Amino acid sequence: MTWTGRSTTNWIAFVSLALLPLSGAAFAQQSAPAFDVCPNRRSCDGVANDTAAILDTIALACAARGGIVQLGRAHRITEDIGVGDGTALSASTCEHVVYRGFGAGGDSFDLSVNAPFNGVTTILWDGPSGGTMLTLRGPIVGVKIEGVHFHANPFGKAAGSVIVAKHVIHSIVRDVSAQGWCGIGVDITNYDGAGRDASYNFGSSFIDWSHVDFSSPSCPAAIGARVGPADVGPTGMNTNHQFFSQSRFNGGSEGSGVEVRYADDIIFVQTRLKAQGGTTPTGFTGCGLKI
Repeated sequence: MTWTGRSTTNWIAFVSLALLPLSGAAFAQQSAPAFDVCPNRRSCDGVANDTAAILDTIALACAARGGIVQLGRAHRITEDIGVGDGTALSASTCEHVVYRGFGAGGDSFDLSVNAPFNGVTTILWDGPSGGTMLTLRGPIVGVKIEGVHFHANPFGKAAGSVIVAKHVIHSIVRDVSAQGWCGIGVDITNYDGAGRDASYNFGSSFIDWSHVDFSSPSCPAAIGARVGPADVGPTGMNTNHQFFSQSRFNGGSEGSGVEVRYADDIIFVQTRLKAQGGTTPTGFTGCGLKI
């Protein structure tokens, strides 16, 4: 079934009690150790390559089994920021870490285009075309990402995906925005089974996406967010219990705002899904929500 959401049908709300907003108990608290990507007033101005600095800081927080990774004002990255090793048999890789930018608590609908001018932490992609900016390799519990704008195409080499979540559980993404991707902006999917028995293929569950704005893709076929894997296989588990509130997901003119595949208990509250952006094709074939 495909539901076509264009300019006349932008906002949808599905009401359910199956998933409530997640409590903060699972996340690093204000008293948790903080790890600064930009110590000693390091510039973090979006010019230098900050990939290694970010990865090293994340490694410190993971080794401490939790903490706050404080990002700077701007970071240029040249490769995927991979979080978690994706090899533990239980949800124990890089748990309870908060990735905090300077846009935490902001208005997500003002972030996407104006983020760099509003002092919001901006991560600039300078890696290969079609790459991924951030991959959460689960099983991971208690991730929180807040106050960050991802620019996927500042140098003419558009990233394919902005965030890929593989078996991420009980986590929060809030006050986060993105622009410029050409594939799937947010890919909420299963662990891919690499290095494990093929029967291990659990999905991501209980993620709260609040004040998230993925509204400016670069390509006509781009998808704002995809919920669920392309194929769970005979023994896989669906991605489930995703809560979207006060957010916006736009795909390209030939893509979709959100595509739901092998997934269940997906809840939208005051969330706009729309196909737009990218170069304008001769025909408009996109949709807001594709199931």
